[in-house]
Amino acid sequence: IAIIAILAAILMPVLDKARFRAEEASCLSNFHQWGAAANLYADENQQRLPVIPDAGGQFYSEDDPNDVSTNLLVGMQPYQINVQQWFCPVREAAFTLAEQSLGRPIVTIPDLLAYYQSLGLGMVQAQHCWWVPRGGSASLHVTASITLSNPINNARWAARLTDTCVNANPIVTDMINNASVGAHIFDENMADLGTFQGGHPLLPANSARGGGLNPITVSRAYGDGHAEQVPAKQINWRSYGVYTTCY
Repeated sequence: IAIIAILAAILMPVLDKARFRAEEASCLSNFHQWGAAANLYADENQQRLPVIPDAGGQFYSEDDPNDVSTNLLVGMQPYQINVQQWFCPVREAAFTLAEQSLGRPIVTIPDLLAYYQSLGLGMVQAQHCWWVPRGGSASLHVTASITLSNPINNARWAARLTDTCVNANPIVTDMINNASVGAHIFDENMADLGTFQGGHPLLPANSARGGGLNPITVSRAYGDGHAEQVPAKQINWRSYGVYTTCY
């Protein structure tokens, strides 16, 4: 028995790491699907990347980039964006808690829509960040304004396939934000991600909104269809609203 316990203690970290890497690979596969879906959508909509408002014309871009309309949830389904693409397999606790909150399995997009409607927010607080500029004034925190946009190389986010930044700046990323509401952090180098949740953390998931702290990688998909996964040293802050958001 003692030998078995010792072997288990040795093997568990190895198995945990292998599982983590498999979940990272699954997440990247989902982001390849996001890139392909957005590219196909744009091909069918005058080169415009997906920004689908709700019935009242709202885009929900005023606060944080993971706030999107419920119509985006429904509108991307024909492009093979299903329930699994809306959640990160590394942060599986978020999906588990969503099912517990709804009180039944979430299998289809209508199930997922019912979950978000049950929260009474009138929008989707997604587990990913959607960076395609929405409607509204340039002062909104998530649009590509001069003062509140991506600080790296004064970059902006693509709205159309014809935009020159379409293969340089992502349209959708894993959500990474600071855990404290209103604690805005502006650190271009992001030397310390210990207070940030989301992405792909090694620590156990601890909240429905983000998951464990200190992400070590993040997935990103681009309007030209490609996707990538980058390490923490390439993660930088990009916007702020209720939370400071990074990718």
